[in-house]
Amino acid sequence: MFKKGSLIIALLLFSYLYISTGSHSDDIIHIVYIKNNIYDVLANIFTDSLYLKAVPIMIYDFLQFYFFDFGSIYFDIIKILTSFFSFFLIYLFMIDYMKSSKAFLFSLIFVLFPIHDATNYWTVGQYLLITLVLVMSSHKLIAKDKIIEGSLLGLVASFSGYSTPPYFFGLSFIFLLNKEYKKFIIFLIPQLIYIVYYFIISNIFSTQVIKGNADFSLLSLSKQYILQVGTFIDSFIGPSFWFKIYYSFIQLSILSIVIGIILVLLFYKYYKIEKDKINKELLISISAIVLLAFGIFALTGMYPQIVFNLGNRVTIYGSLLITFLIVMFLMNNKKSATFIFAVFIFSSLGISDHWKNWNKIQLKIIENISKNVDIKNFDTGKQLFVSNNQYSQFGKFSHIEFFAEGMATHIFKLATKKDYKISTLNRKFTHEENYIFDKKYGTKILIEKIVYVYDSQSNKLLKIKEENIQKYIDSLPIDNRHWLQLLPKDNFIIQIVLKLVPRLEYSL
Repeated sequence: MFKKGSLIIALLLFSYLYISTGSHSDDIIHIVYIKNNIYDVLANIFTDSLYLKAVPIMIYDFLQFYFFDFGSIYFDIIKILTSFFSFFLIYLFMIDYMKSSKAFLFSLIFVLFPIHDATNYWTVGQYLLITLVLVMSSHKLIAKDKIIEGSLLGLVASFSGYSTPPYFFGLSFIFLLNKEYKKFIIFLIPQLIYIVYYFIISNIFSTQVIKGNADFSLLSLSKQYILQVGTFIDSFIGPSFWFKIYYSFIQLSILSIVIGIILVLLFYKYYKIEKDKINKELLISISAIVLLAFGIFALTGMYPQIVFNLGNRVTIYGSLLITFLIVMFLMNNKKSATFIFAVFIFSSLGISDHWKNWNKIQLKIIENISKNVDIKNFDTGKQLFVSNNQYSQFGKFSHIEFFAEGMATHIFKLATKKDYKISTLNRKFTHEENYIFDKKYGTKILIEKIVYVYDSQSNKLLKIKEENIQKYIDSLPIDNRHWLQLLPKDNFIIQIVLKLVPRLEYSL
């Protein structure tokens, strides 16, 4: 078991990493909407198909968004507690399959794995971590013959969202391979109940059973699965992974460097190296989780494995397998274990610094909007665009969403308490006759002879003639979310990707 000192150090580390990381993207949408429409939200939880498919997590999130104001430290405290207890409960699960020292490393490295930081610092994104912990805890209780407790927790886990099937079916292999058939069935019953419930709710509300617009032909699904495998390799051992590590190091603050050095020295001095046999049942189960997750994402036709942007939350499944392989195969002597620990600790600290710095920037932008006289006097019935600060910049790559993806309306509402007719404006837009056309979604916005654009970088309201708007769009920064976007368009890798996913042509 943990020594008290290790627990205290871990809690202090999580506290330092998460404090001042703030609220982002969908967090802002929910904060703005819930505070102004609380009764509609309460009604929708039990009448809207989206809410009904994940009631426990929705309640968990919405209570925060209702009671805490934007910028509140309480969001960070909840994130600290969520990640810390997830770390501890994952450890309790893993000690049944590996030695305590290995379980400690596994739980710490997995939770803080640098490519799925959206599940750590983004309130809405933490559901993927929470549901995993609930499923693991259900499995552990059933394994210890606490059938009723395990089944009840399994129901809570299942009804927490559609992220759980890979976790349930993957971990069920442990019971199956150990020929514990009764426990295998008992463990899966809550998930099977949820799947039936999910299809019923989808049918009642006439909503999509599978989110996305995937073609369910065998050829299309095969292409999507290949894309999942390819992006998985890129995210965990390819260029994307090393870009993330490199740029996280660059963003380290002096204080984070000092803390990192102290933690590495403590690890080198006190961590006991214990070689351990590989638990084949666990390895097979974790591998199954990853392969099943690929299958679900292939069905949606969405969510490739990426390390930049909040979509990196989907890499949490693959992180289970990679963390297991790293801990069991690469950390079996003092030097290699210390080196790998140092890489992950310094990377985690650098990523934390990025979220903290970006939180300061977005708070400043919101303050600028609230005090801008031109914005206060602007006719809310007129079309307004906002440029720059679509994402945070993680080195050469766009990372945390801000004005991108329809966020502008909610940010302006938060800053001014007014409802503006506003859209973001970036390089994926183009001017066509009397319209601004969105190449990603295929939508268009009617414009007048004078186009009003709020430049969030300079805090100025610009008046641009229609004939000059394309020139202005072309002057805006390119938001690169993947290293492929840095390559020439005729590069063979890009051509392969476009054959697999033609819809990505707008970004490549």
